[in-house]
Amino acid sequence: MGRGERRRDMIGSVLARAAVASLLWVAVVEADGGVLSYGMVAVPLAVAVSYVLTGRPARGRAGRWKRGLASVRLGGWLLGRSVLGGIDVARRAVRPSGARVDPYWTTYRTSLPTEGARIALVFLMNLIPGSLSASRDGDLIEVHVIGTDLDVEAALTALESRIARAAWTPSTAADPS
Repeated sequence: MGRGERRRDMIGSVLARAAVASLLWVAVVEADGGVLSYGMVAVPLAVAVSYVLTGRPARGRAGRWKRGLASVRLGGWLLGRSVLGGIDVARRAVRPSGARVDPYWTTYRTSLPTEGARIALVFLMNLIPGSLSASRDGDLIEVHVIGTDLDVEAALTALESRIARAAWTPSTAADPS
Protein backbone atom coordinates (compact mmCIF):
# COMPACT_ATOMS: atom_id res chain seq x y z
CA MET A 1 0.00 0.00 0.00
CA GLY A 2 1.49 3.31 -1.08
CA ARG A 3 1.82 6.43 1.01
CA GLY A 4 -1.00 8.21 -0.84
CA GLU A 5 -3.32 5.27 -0.32
CA ARG A 6 -2.51 5.18 3.40
CA ARG A 7 -3.20 8.90 3.63
CA ARG A 8 -6.59 8.45 1.89
CA ASP A 9 -7.43 5.60 4.28
CA MET A 10 -6.54 7.77 7.28
CA ILE A 11 -8.57 10.73 6.00
CA GLY A 12 -11.50 8.42 5.30
CA SER A 13 -11.20 6.97 8.78
CA VAL A 14 -11.15 10.40 10.44
CA LEU A 15 -14.14 11.58 8.38
CA ALA A 16 -16.14 8.42 9.15
CA ARG A 17 -15.44 8.72 12.87
CA ALA A 18 -16.29 12.42 12.81
CA ALA A 19 -19.58 11.70 11.03
CA VAL A 20 -20.55 9.06 13.59
CA ALA A 21 -19.50 11.28 16.51
CA SER A 22 -21.46 14.20 15.01
CA LEU A 23 -24.61 12.11 14.68
CA LEU A 24 -24.22 10.88 18.24
CA TRP A 25 -23.69 14.45 19.47
CA VAL A 26 -26.86 15.68 17.73
CA ALA A 27 -28.77 12.76 19.27
CA VAL A 28 -27.36 13.31 22.75
CA VAL A 29 -28.18 17.03 22.82
CA GLU A 30 -31.47 16.39 21.04
CA ALA A 31 -30.52 18.95 18.36
CA ASP A 32 -30.81 21.75 20.93
CA GLY A 33 -29.37 24.83 19.22
CA GLY A 34 -28.14 26.21 22.54
CA VAL A 35 -25.62 23.41 23.04
CA LEU A 36 -25.24 22.10 19.51
CA SER A 37 -22.24 24.37 18.90
CA TYR A 38 -20.30 22.64 21.70
CA GLY A 39 -20.08 19.76 19.28
CA MET A 40 -17.31 21.66 17.50
CA VAL A 41 -15.15 20.78 20.51
CA ALA A 42 -16.81 17.50 21.57
CA VAL A 43 -16.68 15.81 18.16
CA PRO A 44 -12.93 16.30 17.52
CA LEU A 45 -12.25 15.21 21.10
CA ALA A 46 -14.35 12.07 20.59
CA VAL A 47 -12.48 11.29 17.38
CA ALA A 48 -9.13 11.80 19.13
CA VAL A 49 -10.18 9.57 22.04
CA SER A 50 -11.33 6.90 19.60
CA TYR A 51 -7.83 6.84 18.10
CA VAL A 52 -6.24 6.69 21.56
CA LEU A 53 -8.42 3.69 22.41
CA THR A 54 -8.21 1.84 19.10
CA GLY A 55 -5.04 3.14 17.47
CA ARG A 56 -4.59 3.93 13.82
CA PRO A 57 -6.95 2.22 11.41
CA ALA A 58 -5.84 -1.14 10.10
CA ARG A 59 -5.07 -1.38 6.44
CA GLY A 60 -7.70 -2.82 4.20
CA ARG A 61 -11.39 -2.12 3.98
CA ALA A 62 -12.55 -5.61 4.98
CA GLY A 63 -10.95 -5.32 8.42
CA ARG A 64 -12.42 -1.86 8.90
CA TRP A 65 -15.95 -3.08 8.20
CA LYS A 66 -15.53 -6.05 10.53
CA ARG A 67 -14.24 -3.80 13.32
CA GLY A 68 -17.08 -1.37 12.68
CA LEU A 69 -19.65 -4.13 12.87
CA ALA A 70 -17.99 -5.48 16.03
CA SER A 71 -18.16 -1.96 17.52
CA VAL A 72 -21.86 -1.70 16.74
CA ARG A 73 -22.44 -5.14 18.31
CA LEU A 74 -20.42 -4.08 21.36
CA GLY A 75 -22.55 -0.94 21.71
CA GLY A 76 -25.79 -2.90 21.47
CA TRP A 77 -24.58 -5.50 23.93
CA LEU A 78 -23.52 -2.78 26.39
CA LEU A 79 -26.85 -1.02 26.02
CA GLY A 80 -28.64 -4.26 26.85
CA ARG A 81 -26.36 -4.91 29.83
CA SER A 82 -26.90 -1.36 31.10
CA VAL A 83 -30.67 -1.78 31.01
CA LEU A 84 -30.42 -5.15 32.77
CA GLY A 85 -28.08 -3.62 35.34
CA GLY A 86 -30.51 -0.78 36.06
CA ILE A 87 -33.37 -3.21 36.46
CA ASP A 88 -31.29 -5.43 38.75
CA VAL A 89 -30.20 -2.55 40.99
CA ALA A 90 -33.78 -1.21 41.15
CA ARG A 91 -35.04 -4.71 42.05
CA ARG A 92 -32.46 -5.01 44.80
CA ALA A 93 -33.39 -1.59 46.18
CA VAL A 94 -37.17 -2.07 46.09
CA ARG A 95 -37.27 -5.68 47.26
CA PRO A 96 -34.23 -6.18 49.46
CA SER A 97 -35.48 -9.56 50.61
CA GLY A 98 -35.91 -10.78 47.02
CA ALA A 99 -32.33 -10.17 45.87
CA ARG A 100 -29.14 -10.38 47.83
CA VAL A 101 -26.85 -7.44 48.28
CA ASP A 102 -23.64 -9.07 49.36
CA PRO A 103 -20.82 -6.89 47.98
CA TYR A 104 -17.31 -8.20 47.56
CA TRP A 105 -14.04 -7.39 45.81
CA THR A 106 -12.40 -9.49 43.13
CA THR A 107 -9.44 -9.18 40.79
CA TYR A 108 -9.89 -9.73 37.08
CA ARG A 109 -6.90 -10.44 34.84
CA THR A 110 -7.34 -9.14 31.32
CA SER A 111 -5.67 -10.69 28.30
CA LEU A 112 -6.14 -7.58 26.13
CA PRO A 113 -2.70 -6.74 24.74
CA THR A 114 -3.04 -3.00 24.09
CA GLU A 115 -3.26 -0.19 26.60
CA GLY A 116 -6.20 1.40 24.78
CA ALA A 117 -8.22 -1.80 24.82
CA ARG A 118 -7.49 -2.26 28.53
CA ILE A 119 -8.63 1.28 29.29
CA ALA A 120 -11.82 0.66 27.31
CA LEU A 121 -12.42 -2.50 29.35
CA VAL A 122 -11.98 -0.61 32.64
CA PHE A 123 -14.46 2.08 31.61
CA LEU A 124 -17.02 -0.18 29.97
CA MET A 125 -17.09 -2.81 32.71
CA ASN A 126 -18.92 -0.24 34.84
CA LEU A 127 -21.93 -0.83 32.58
CA ILE A 128 -22.01 -4.55 33.40
CA PRO A 129 -24.76 -5.28 35.95
CA GLY A 130 -23.47 -5.21 39.49
CA SER A 131 -19.82 -4.39 38.75
CA LEU A 132 -17.62 -1.36 39.20
CA SER A 133 -13.95 -1.06 38.31
CA ALA A 134 -11.90 0.45 41.11
CA SER A 135 -8.28 0.33 40.01
CA ARG A 136 -5.97 -1.18 37.43
CA ASP A 137 -2.36 -2.24 37.59
CA GLY A 138 -1.14 -3.59 34.26
CA ASP A 139 -3.41 -6.47 33.35
CA LEU A 140 -5.02 -6.73 36.82
CA ILE A 141 -8.28 -4.89 37.51
CA GLU A 142 -9.85 -4.57 40.94
CA VAL A 143 -13.61 -4.97 40.62
CA HIS A 144 -16.34 -4.28 43.17
CA VAL A 145 -19.32 -6.60 42.73
CA ILE A 146 -22.75 -5.95 44.28
CA GLY A 147 -23.67 -9.55 44.99
CA THR A 148 -22.35 -13.08 45.01
CA ASP A 149 -25.26 -14.22 42.84
CA LEU A 150 -23.83 -12.41 39.79
CA ASP A 151 -21.45 -14.13 37.37
CA VAL A 152 -19.28 -11.07 36.78
CA GLU A 153 -16.32 -13.15 35.59
CA ALA A 154 -18.31 -14.49 32.63
CA ALA A 155 -19.71 -11.05 31.83
CA LEU A 156 -16.23 -9.47 31.90
CA THR A 157 -14.83 -12.24 29.73
CA ALA A 158 -17.62 -11.63 27.19
CA LEU A 159 -17.00 -7.87 27.30
CA GLU A 160 -13.27 -8.39 26.86
CA SER A 161 -13.87 -10.58 23.83
CA ARG A 162 -16.15 -7.97 22.26
CA ILE A 163 -13.64 -5.18 22.88
CA ALA A 164 -10.89 -7.30 21.33
CA ARG A 165 -12.96 -7.79 18.18
CA ALA A 166 -13.85 -4.10 17.97
CA ALA A 167 -10.25 -2.99 18.57
CA TRP A 168 -8.91 -5.77 16.29
CA THR A 169 -6.23 -6.67 18.78
CA PRO A 170 -3.60 -9.21 17.69
CA SER A 171 -5.22 -11.93 19.78
CA THR A 172 -8.36 -11.68 17.65
CA ALA A 173 -6.80 -10.90 14.29
CA ALA A 174 -7.03 -14.57 13.28
CA ASP A 175 -10.67 -14.86 14.34
CA PRO A 176 -12.52 -11.57 13.77
CA SER A 177 -16.01 -13.07 14.12
